[in-house]
Amino acid sequence: MTTLKKNKLLTTFSIIAGLILGLFVWTNAIRNDFRTLENGSNFAWNQLEIEIKHQASYFPEIIRNLPEDKKLENMKKFHEIYSQIAISNTLNEYAVSYQNLHSFLETIASTTNFNNDTFLKLNLRINDEAMLFNQHVSLYNTQLSVFPKNKVAQSFNLTQLKQFNI
Repeated sequence: MTTLKKNKLLTTFSIIAGLILGLFVWTNAIRNDFRTLENGSNFAWNQLEIEIKHQASYFPEIIRNLPEDKKLENMKKFHEIYSQIAISNTLNEYAVSYQNLHSFLETIASTTNFNNDTFLKLNLRINDEAMLFNQHVSLYNTQLSVFPKNKVAQSFNLTQLKQFNI
């Protein structure tokens, strides 16, 4: 082989290796973008869960003002509903369980002397956190559907996230 042919072959190999390396770096950069968006969604979800648990933590204060004959019945119902949240497997199941808990707490709070302003503020915080979570999910899902990111997402088997509807 002549030196000219060797140089051409080496140049061709270098170009192909550079393209493959560039494609690898580009693909991983897009995957990292998706990880960042996923982490934002997970953080927003954790904040939403904290607010829901905070709302549930007012149950002892709410139930304190109930008549004695109603306390045990309502405690059992609270634990039944709250345990449904714990065993929820999907976002939809969690949303339904949360709505049941919220309705239950709201009903009891309205029949007692519980400070409704506190309950309203908690609801606003939960709505704010749900909106933040849904914004993160929307951004993630939008990026999944935009070319060429959608092709990279398909290669990593990434799927759309579901929003939390309350």
